[in-house]
Amino acid sequence: MTTIWAARRLLGESVIVPTPPSPRAAQAKVSYLDRFRGQNLRRVILTGIPWACEGLGVYGFGVFLPVLVMALGIERGDAAGIERVMNSVEMTAVINFFILPGFILGLALLRKLDHIGMLAGGFVACAAGLGMLLAAYCLHLPLWVSVAGFVIFEVFLNAGPHLVTFILPSQVFPVEVRSTGTGIAAMLGKVGAVLGVFFMPMLLKWGGIEVLLWVSIGV
Repeated sequence: MTTIWAARRLLGESVIVPTPPSPRAAQAKVSYLDRFRGQNLRRVILTGIPWACEGLGVYGFGVFLPVLVMALGIERGDAAGIERVMNSVEMTAVINFFILPGFILGLALLRKLDHIGMLAGGFVACAAGLGMLLAAYCLHLPLWVSVAGFVIFEVFLNAGPHLVTFILPSQVFPVEVRSTGTGIAAMLGKVGAVLGVFFMPMLLKWGGIEVLLWVSIGV
């Protein structure tokens, strides 16, 4: 009744407000399996797989960044023991500072660029940053090259994939499966995060920092 009163107050007494259908009658019936068929399967792949891949960067690199800094030999100073660990933590703090500028850049471009382009471009830039890290390690390049590689990785990871993966599900899934589709995409993202944290130390053990970087570039 309040809606009818407000509509007539704003639009005049002659306005006709139709009775809305009941929520149960208006709800489209979609089976659970339909969420993984046809166009919906493509939507799950588009939203879930990139979310899983960026989980490696956000959580895998995020958790083990001080260890990676030491493995690459770019911690501050030439100390040993616990002081070396503290130096690697200091370098990690410097690198992590660029997470916020990455988000700010992404938010500034969000309404100006195509979101799929931001997602893909972010992944390519992240791979380029890791490629700089790999080249700096293998060719013994100056310290700033490694730091620049990490900065590129962090900025474009957070300006692109880490930001856009939260937005895409609500844009591509139809209303009747949107909540479930978003949940499935988020679940795949957390699977990627868990796998990234689980395999990161194993890759370091099996093949060292070079293998870890090659696998991360591939992801």
